[in-house]
Amino acid sequence: MIKQIKDSFRELFLFFRNPDDKLASNQSLREKSLKLFLVLILDLVIASIFVLVLSALEKQGLFSMENHKIIELLKSMPKGVVFISFIIIVPIVEELIFRLYLRYKNNYLLRLFVSLFYVAGKNRKERIEKRIKKVWYKKYGYIFYFSAILFGFVHIFNFNSDKNLLLLFPIITAPQIFAGLFAGYLRVRFNLIWGFFLHAIHNLVFFLPFLISGDSIELLNTDSNDYSLKIEEVFQSDNKQVAKFFPDSVYFQNYKLKDIIAYTSYKDSWLIDGNNIDKMNKKLNVGFKNKIDSNSIDRRIIENELTNLYSFKIEKENRIDTVWTIFIEDSLKLNLHKTDSINGKYWSYSNDSASIFRTNLGGIALALQNSKKKKVFLKDNIAGRFNIRLNIKDTRNLRIKLDSIYGLKLVDSLATVEYLNIDFETKE
Repeated sequence: MIKQIKDSFRELFLFFRNPDDKLASNQSLREKSLKLFLVLILDLVIASIFVLVLSALEKQGLFSMENHKIIELLKSMPKGVVFISFIIIVPIVEELIFRLYLRYKNNYLLRLFVSLFYVAGKNRKERIEKRIKKVWYKKYGYIFYFSAILFGFVHIFNFNSDKNLLLLFPIITAPQIFAGLFAGYLRVRFNLIWGFFLHAIHNLVFFLPFLISGDSIELLNTDSNDYSLKIEEVFQSDNKQVAKFFPDSVYFQNYKLKDIIAYTSYKDSWLIDGNNIDKMNKKLNVGFKNKIDSNSIDRRIIENELTNLYSFKIEKENRIDTVWTIFIEDSLKLNLHKTDSINGKYWSYSNDSASIFRTNLGGIALALQNSKKKKVFLKDNIAGRFNIRLNIKDTRNLRIKLDSIYGLKLVDSLATVEYLNIDFETKE
């Protein structure tokens, strides 16, 4: 077995040193399978090395997998479709395009070109074909390596335009170029199907984490003596948004990045703008637990890790906005809606209405602020909790109802409101 392995690597090395269009003879299925396995191992080792190099470049901000179109495509496709497309269909199509012609007898375009000379006579056709074959076999090394480089080059289009793409082109496409060399070797020495097997298994190995990851991909999982924090990016999830808050921990399920930033920065999400809507709308699962203090949550830890993962910075901006101020005009009317219930507060929103139960006036102001996306201040206050139902779609009716039923008055004024701008790093 060891001798077979050495001989296989030696033959591979000799082939790459001087590629030739020659089918291997007297190779059993076992021998072909062994060579496929050895070439696969070599292919995966080389590809993994370049993946580590690309990861290091990504950490330095020179390269980003966020620019990879396939990643976004994978997140939007059902897993069954991903498996059939990238593990079966794509390898078949790419092997036909980039490797079928590596054997002269299967280079149908070239042979069609030669056959066109048949109109000039059989002898003329044979002379032309002889010349073409002579060039083919003499320059075959160039043809073989060109096919692998071309195969790698087309994969650069998997990435969006980036100023570093041309500079990093050899590194970014190196895994595909080597895969093209190995698949080309198997195709020439054995048959096209063996190149397909290598291609399909290569794709399966690198797509496997996605295929078995469920509805999310883990981005961070930190478990220290002080705290634990887990961040996952969600895709293809029909789960509802869920947020759970405890004195020492918090958990968000299927929440937008923008909404989690709103939590960590103590802001309403409508007070947050950004220069990349797609990233702002990414769905995340985030879980945090404080291990050293059972009564606090350090939101800065979550925010700092999100900043590192998505390469953004938060900038504050003061704007002059129209705001509302709530005054108590008739406390008797308001007290008619006071409740002595010991149950927790409850808010319910729809496009047209808001139901605010068992909350104080500060909670009512906050509920109006969230539903109308307008800053609301509380001028007066009164002890107690209240139940209030409002039509929030029509601002005029909202004012009338607050005044006539609840004894509260909304007054417009101008005030300085602090907004947050999320500035994502852009690749020029």
